[in-house]
Amino acid sequence: MSTVLEVTSPKGIGGWLRLFAFLLCFGFVGRIADLAEAMPDHWEGFKIEAAHGPLIVVGLMALAEMAIHLWSIVALFQRKRALRMIYATLWGLTLAAPF
Repeated sequence: MSTVLEVTSPKGIGGWLRLFAFLLCFGFVGRIADLAEAMPDHWEGFKIEAAHGPLIVVGLMALAEMAIHLWSIVALFQRKRALRMIYATLWGLTLAAPF
């Protein structure tokens, strides 16, 4: 009386994962809009010489967070196992540099 289970790979994104994918993509578009809105103020800050270092660090952190956000979206749609680690890194960066 052995039962044979058929092993199949996932077919697409469905259920709660579909909601997660939507929110992840929506968040990425929101980050792009926030960055575009903040750029004039960011460039205005470069008129103060002492602010160059901190502004560069903040700008690089924003770009790194956006790159990891995009990487997590790609990993989700390619169904990569590394998504959990990538998403945890994204949250860590979000907590490290809240802006």
